[in-house]
Amino acid sequence: MHHNRKSLIKALLIKICVIIILLNITLTVIFTSGTIKVQRECDQTQREYLREEIIEITDLMRSSISSTEKLFHYIHKDILSNVKANARLQSMDLANFLTDKGLSLHNHTLNIYKNGLIVNSNDKSQIGKNVFIESPELEARFNKLITSGEFTHAPCGIDTVNIKLKQHSFTKSSDSKYLIEISSTSGIADEIWSMPEKQLRKAIAGNKSMIYANLWFKNNSRNGLLKDPLPMHVDRKLIESIFQTKEDLQVTSHEKHTIYFTDYMYIQLGKEYAPYDEIVISLLLDGTHRKNQVKSIITKQALYTLIFLIILLAVFFIATKDLRIIVRDFLKKTTSIANGALNERIQEVGNHEFTTLAEHFNNMLDKLELSHKQLSIKNEQIEESNKALSQQNEEIKSQRDEIEAQRDEIDTQRNYAVEQKEFIEKQQKDLVQSIAYAKRIQEAALPHPAYINEILPDNFILFKPRNIVSGDFYWVRQINQHIVVVAADSTGHGVPGAIMSILGISLLNEIVQHHKVTQPNLILNDLRKQIKRSLRQSGVSNEAKDGMDIALCTINTETNTMQYAGAFNPLLIVRNKEIIEYKADRMPVGIHFKEKPTFSNHEIQIEPGDTFYIFSDGFPDQIGGPNEKKFKTKNFKQLLVDINENSMVEQKNILERTLRDWTGDYIQIDDILVMGFRYL
Repeated sequence: MHHNRKSLIKALLIKICVIIILLNITLTVIFTSGTIKVQRECDQTQREYLREEIIEITDLMRSSISSTEKLFHYIHKDILSNVKANARLQSMDLANFLTDKGLSLHNHTLNIYKNGLIVNSNDKSQIGKNVFIESPELEARFNKLITSGEFTHAPCGIDTVNIKLKQHSFTKSSDSKYLIEISSTSGIADEIWSMPEKQLRKAIAGNKSMIYANLWFKNNSRNGLLKDPLPMHVDRKLIESIFQTKEDLQVTSHEKHTIYFTDYMYIQLGKEYAPYDEIVISLLLDGTHRKNQVKSIITKQALYTLIFLIILLAVFFIATKDLRIIVRDFLKKTTSIANGALNERIQEVGNHEFTTLAEHFNNMLDKLELSHKQLSIKNEQIEESNKALSQQNEEIKSQRDEIEAQRDEIDTQRNYAVEQKEFIEKQQKDLVQSIAYAKRIQEAALPHPAYINEILPDNFILFKPRNIVSGDFYWVRQINQHIVVVAADSTGHGVPGAIMSILGISLLNEIVQHHKVTQPNLILNDLRKQIKRSLRQSGVSNEAKDGMDIALCTINTETNTMQYAGAFNPLLIVRNKEIIEYKADRMPVGIHFKEKPTFSNHEIQIEPGDTFYIFSDGFPDQIGGPNEKKFKTKNFKQLLVDINENSMVEQKNILERTLRDWTGDYIQIDDILVMGFRYL
């Protein structure tokens, strides 16, 4: 009669399966979109990191090349002025001449031209070469140089063949018959020039999906910094157009089953960075890995869904076994009872609607079957107990499956945390290696101990950076009869401080060594002016107040007198076991809201036995001792008086031991610099 009725159990099972499939599809979409987002964020982070690294390295290159240009200007002018007056230019031994001047033949080339023909050179392989034939445009330029007769010093340029920094200077001979050229390269500048190449190769090696990376300069957009073969997906014409539009660009291309992403990042620097004030970084990435990751997520999620559905069907059929038996039994026995078999009885199992129906149905049966009914009830109770135990077993099994699923999730999270930890450790290692390389550059910029001991034999320098590199620095130079001694404390410490210290050393070289300024207050005035210009300090609100505290002394070796000027850092003299302090001006070398027009200059007559000390605030401000307090300037002065009669080596050892004992288990809070010296 009712063959078209649907099964309630089947309908319920279908609904559960549909819900599970929809849930897994939703999770797949979420995981896939999350993976794509993470991929894009990682790519963007890597681009920004590479962009910042190139800008920082370019800034360091500019500072180094500026110093190199000034040094070459001085060397070239001196060499050419000595050579031009020689009457025997064609037979002059130029290699011996350069060697006598202390110049390396590897880094310096001196050529004598006559009508475009190299008639003499320290590089014998160049003699006889006619540059007018190789480069006809040089003839007009050489004739102009012969006519003007002026010393011509070209700025550092990029050798587009070897990607090296090179500088040329020209002058004519006294008789105007010859044109004299000197060209120079710098090993230090070349090493700094190679830093962007190393950074690019490190980026390629550290990223499996990165196929190619290169650096392009506007004045040489045909040749990248790296000499690697140019991939077909990197377009030189497109690079030239980016220099015109000054905008970043990403190009997607396909080849067979591979997706390629080509990123062009444009970097605009100031004109002071010329000839590399405009840069384009090109990156070629393999996007197939991203596609495979997404495909892997979808495949795994589909597999998980299939496995879960199979398990669900198995559990469902096992769990509904008793219910299906009851329904079939009810249908069968009600049919027999309807045919007159009144001894049949419906099983009353469980506590649900079917049980109520069976009870009502059995109440209509013959009351005489009471004893049989009682026995049936007992059997039903046993079956109910077994059913309860079965349900408990199923609950325990379900809980066990849930615990196993949670354990798998915990394992997944732990593995992800380990991967993130390894990634962070690698980034930290790369950063430490970069800072260690910066330390070597800073150490090379500081004066060599042998040079200091030569002009100040009785001295010591206690120099302890807080980090790998230091914001504190010292500087010593002798200009004729004047010895200039400097102890400085730049704003900050670590990498920012080290950059300030390199800037300070470069400016001191320019002011003292090139401009021959030796009076302390004039040096500080000029140094403050140069720092404010370099850091673009104008005194507006919310502007960075970067600068340095400094103590600067100049010893006149002919009159045995000393001049001193200071910015926050004083000069201490221990004379006859008493300390004399010359106070510094209360303003830094840099922008200051109460700065004076000029720093004060103190003149001191040096007496035999005088010991001079200049220092930063790192030692007096160090935290330590039993009460976790600063060492203090008062204790530091008394310590200098107590150790004054010792040799300079012993004084340094005592200061180091005192600092170590005072600091104990506390960390060093600042860079530390103490310089001590005697002159008479």
